[in-house]
Amino acid sequence: MKKIIYIFTVISLVFFTISCEDQFDDEQDVITTEDIELRAFLPIDNGGYVGTVLGISTNGSPNFAIASQTVSNAFNIDNQGNISVADNSVLDFRANPQIVVEVLINKNGTEQTSTVIINLIGKDTDGDGTVDVDEISNGTDLNDPCDPIQFEGYVDFNRSNEIWSNGDCDGDGILNGDELANGTDPYPCQDNVNTSVWAGNVITEDVGFDFSIVRESQSSCRTIAIKGDVIGFGGGDCDDSEDLLILNFEPDSDGATTGNVTIPDQTYLDICFGFGERIRSQEPGRYDETTGIIEVDFVIYFDEFDPDSPDNFGGTLGIKPE
Repeated sequence: MKKIIYIFTVISLVFFTISCEDQFDDEQDVITTEDIELRAFLPIDNGGYVGTVLGISTNGSPNFAIASQTVSNAFNIDNQGNISVADNSVLDFRANPQIVVEVLINKNGTEQTSTVIINLIGKDTDGDGTVDVDEISNGTDLNDPCDPIQFEGYVDFNRSNEIWSNGDCDGDGILNGDELANGTDPYPCQDNVNTSVWAGNVITEDVGFDFSIVRESQSSCRTIAIKGDVIGFGGGDCDDSEDLLILNFEPDSDGATTGNVTIPDQTYLDICFGFGERIRSQEPGRYDETTGIIEVDFVIYFDEFDPDSPDNFGGTLGIKPE
């Protein structure tokens, strides 16, 4: 009897073990993954790491393979899910700023797909607004924020870039970042107008009237600023005023000694009068560096009036060195 019970027990254990093994073999793999978005900064070397795709299986490490990508042969993937550059010659952030890669994760016949969006970004090491791939192509220094040369008014720089902030593009001894904080321009003037012709004292007149006034003038990049009343509008009351009249210059061509001059819309004798007078040029006037002659038509009006009204006071401002 004991022998029979023993044989039955052994058979039961064998049957239970086989049943458990069959159940384990029949258990389906569960793969966990997710769609992701990555960035690749160009230029990047072949083999350069871009990012990792999540792939977890309940029965060990899964296999990874690229099923498709919108730019052929751009990227590879290894069995840890690491994406790297396969051929950097096909990466162009202007022509194809975004590449979509479909990654297949497989284990024992169970598959899941992860969609990977890779954004191609032109790296700008020195923050000067010219990406590294263009600096390399153009032969400029990708670590010099002032190469290529830019001029006053340029704004395509990256103010948060440390290399750019610590540069001094206009060579005045003040760092670019400090210039921004001070409200000054970090780039040099493209000074192709010799405004020094009108630096110091100038003679101003309202052309057609028999009088002239000597006024102090300051010159800078394509600009002069004349102190006080330049046309006798204040009847002598504003001769010593600290008010400045600004004139801007634009040469006819690079290297030309003649060109247009304008009076941008601005307050006039505001410190002296304070009644809301404004002045501007009616149309561009002309300047000549050789003769030193400037003539520009102007109009003076009040804030609440139409600057184009024929009732406004106007004339022709003439300026020449003393």
